[in-house]
Amino acid sequence: MARADTLDRIRAEIDARLRELLPRVQEYAAIEAAERLLGDSAPRASAGNGRARRGRRRKSSPASNRRSVPRPTSERKRSRSTRKPRGANQTAILKALREQATLDAPLTARQIADASGLAPATVHAAVRSLTKKRVVRVIEGPANRKAFILAG
Repeated sequence: MARADTLDRIRAEIDARLRELLPRVQEYAAIEAAERLLGDSAPRASAGNGRARRGRRRKSSPASNRRSVPRPTSERKRSRSTRKPRGANQTAILKALREQATLDAPLTARQIADASGLAPATVHAAVRSLTKKRVVRVIEGPANRKAFILAG
């Protein structure tokens, strides 16, 4: 008898919770349908796990606000063929270190950037990776700044 009472109580709690949540589920479906009607058919969340999808949402705009003229070339995305091959930045950094850095005159990230033609942020990221791989060594340079030389 106790088991039957427990099951009845659990069923009653589940039914009450379903009745409580039903309006929210219906509202969700209505909002999703309205969104599809507006033209943004990308789903916001996967149905099963309730986790939101990642990435930026494209803003939908009325047709009258859309551009009818092509974007200037500076706003166009680069084609895949103009991208440097994998490892090109690290190769440029290693070349600069090989040609200019010595134990007595190590190069700072800024000096490596100037010598290699890369952006300083790119140099910092690549040097960090090269340091982890133990290809580049960090030493104290002029004015107590980090400087870099080739390891071994």
